[in-house]
Amino acid sequence: MSYLGRRGATAPLNSADIPDDVVQGTDIAYLENDSGKDIGGTYSTERLYLSGRTGSAPNDYNYRLTDNVTVTGHLALGSVADSDVVITQDSTERTITGSGTIEGGNLLQNTHSTSVTGMTGELGSTVTGSPNLNLTTGTLGSGVTFPAGHVVGISTLVNFARYTGSDISTSSTTHVDLGWEVNIIPNFSAGSSILRMHLHTSGWGGSSANQEIYTTFCRSTSSGVTSYSTGNDCALGLGVGTTYAGGDTTRGTSKAIYTNRTMIDSKTHSASTTYYYRFFWRTGSGNAVRITNSGAELFFYVEEIKI
Repeated sequence: MSYLGRRGATAPLNSADIPDDVVQGTDIAYLENDSGKDIGGTYSTERLYLSGRTGSAPNDYNYRLTDNVTVTGHLALGSVADSDVVITQDSTERTITGSGTIEGGNLLQNTHSTSVTGMTGELGSTVTGSPNLNLTTGTLGSGVTFPAGHVVGISTLVNFARYTGSDISTSSTTHVDLGWEVNIIPNFSAGSSILRMHLHTSGWGGSSANQEIYTTFCRSTSSGVTSYSTGNDCALGLGVGTTYAGGDTTRGTSKAIYTNRTMIDSKTHSASTTYYYRFFWRTGSGNAVRITNSGAELFFYVEEIKI
């Protein structure tokens, strides 16, 4: 048989039939999904298919295995449609094996998301936000690095904007318990953080304007230790003197005293261990002194600071 012009093709066109650089990007108007594609055999190159659903229930699928599949390259089973990719098989049980990679999904699923709702995973170390990221729930993992000076933990809190109990006083020259306890569980061990103790309160003393009281903090791994000892003293046993501020005669001849104590725990500590803190005080002369009175402010807490 003779032909006018080029003889008709008898086989599919392949890359060997097309010289390099003959087909340009502008020559391809668009890529369009097939409507259900059969796959099978060996895939040894990097290949991408695009296929939409067949739309025929109950066999509504994107891809159907009509033979066993062996992947030694990279096989991507995609879809332009904004929906999941469904892969099924014909009436015969099929297998997918090989040392390569097979993956599937919406071709644009990672480029048009405007929300991370429902997503899981881990943010990379260089993730930033403008405005700043708003993390409203969840827990920071142990690998998060806090800058030095950052408060990373806080104890339970004794907090009286106005203390309503009875006046607390003593004339003892040995340390007595103030009566409150707080506890903290450090997130870091000593060497990575410090534990800083705070107490603020006010009271009234006698008529002498320059008496002294001595204060300290004690720590234990057991709750309710109300007896002072040098073994549980975590403020180096310092007898820090506090003098009355003379001249305030609101309570007749009594003098006002304002106690503000902030000290660093001198003892070592471990992460995830519960520590209980109490405040102890004594007089310097044996004269009765009120450290806290009804109506006074009183705050007592311990904080952990990253170093």
